[in-house]
Amino acid sequence: MKVIFRFLFSLVFLTVPHITFSQAPENEITPEEHIQQLHLGTLLVRLKTKQNAILLLEARGMKEDADLIWQEQRKKNEEIVKAFTFIFDFCPVYFFYDENSGLVKDGQYEGVLMNANFDTLDLDTLHDFNHVYFADIGEVYFEAFSQHMKGAVILDSAMNLLPRRFPSIVRKRAGLALIERTNTTMIEEMNEMLHKFYDRVTH
Repeated sequence: MKVIFRFLFSLVFLTVPHITFSQAPENEITPEEHIQQLHLGTLLVRLKTKQNAILLLEARGMKEDADLIWQEQRKKNEEIVKAFTFIFDFCPVYFFYDENSGLVKDGQYEGVLMNANFDTLDLDTLHDFNHVYFADIGEVYFEAFSQHMKGAVILDSAMNLLPRRFPSIVRKRAGLALIERTNTTMIEEMNEMLHKFYDRVTH
C-alpha cells in the first residue's frame, strides 16, 4: 500500500508543472522600458509536455495511461496556441516545448521554436530578435508570494519575473470569483493589460 501511495504521489507531482521564478532586479530596466521593448520584440510561449510523468508511466509498462496524459496536454497546448494566434496581437509570438527551455534561454532557436502549426522553424525563417520575453501558463510557484498559483505570466529574457508595476501576471481565478478563467480568457486578459499599459506609457 505504501509503495502504491508513493507512486501515485510522485505521479501527481510530476504531472503538475511547478516552476519557480525569481524577481528580477528592478533597478535595471523600468516597467515603462519593458513594455516598449516587448511591443518591439518577440514573445516565446512555453508549452508543457509532462515528459517526466509520461516517461515514468512508460517505464512501468503503462503506455495507454502515458498516451492519455499526452493527448490531454496536447489539447491544452492547441488551445493556448490558438488563443495566441487569434487573440494576442501585442507582439509576434512563437512557441517551444518546456523540455527545450535551456536551449531557448541561451538563444538556440533553430529546430526548437515552432509556429502556430507546430512546425519547427529554421534560421532562414526566423527574424532577428531584438528583445525576447517569455510567457508561461500553468501552475507556478512565485517566490515573491511564497505560494503556488494557477495563471499566466510574462517573464524577461532570463526567465525572471518582471518588475511589480509591469502587468505580467493573470491569475486563473479572479479575486473571489468562483469561476476560473480558461487559458483562452487568460490570454485575452493578458493582451488587454499589455495594450492598456502601453497606451498609458506612450500617450
